[in-house]
Amino acid sequence: MLTLPERVRFKKQPYLSLRSRLNARQLMTQAQVFLGEVRAELSRQQVTDYGRAFFRYNLFAPNGEMEIEFGYFTPRLVTAKTPFRAASLSGGPFMTVYWHGHYDKLREVHAMLRGWMGVMNCPPVQSASADGVAFACCLNIFHRSMLHDPDPANWITQVAYALPPGSTI
Repeated sequence: MLTLPERVRFKKQPYLSLRSRLNARQLMTQAQVFLGEVRAELSRQQVTDYGRAFFRYNLFAPNGEMEIEFGYFTPRLVTAKTPFRAASLSGGPFMTVYWHGHYDKLREVHAMLRGWMGVMNCPPVQSASADGVAFACCLNIFHRSMLHDPDPANWITQVAYALPPGSTI
């Protein structure tokens, strides 16, 4: 089930992540590995009150590869040792939908949301280059995931795209 698109304002949010360049076939396998490594690093740093897992899509390359950050939101900026990255998600206006179901439909969810944004004349902040299409911020936020419930019917993923600063909510 897909919700209707909604404009929301995200607050600035610190996170810890691992970045990788990979193709769609590798995504779910690597996500489990990378998110496990980020959880282990948070545990080593004694950060137990971390938030939701997310994927941040930074780049879609013409050859089908994607540059993605796999991470967790944290209550404060933590220390990052290589290969980890500690940063803050910029706050601001976003367009978002919620998908209730298996992850195998998330590509279609992204396409539907971007199409709707185009029709409504509120495109995401993105730039094109020879390397591909880079988004200011494109997220999958896992509110209820396979770590919480083995039944995909109960999984809830928020898909969000940053809108230009000053966009009305």
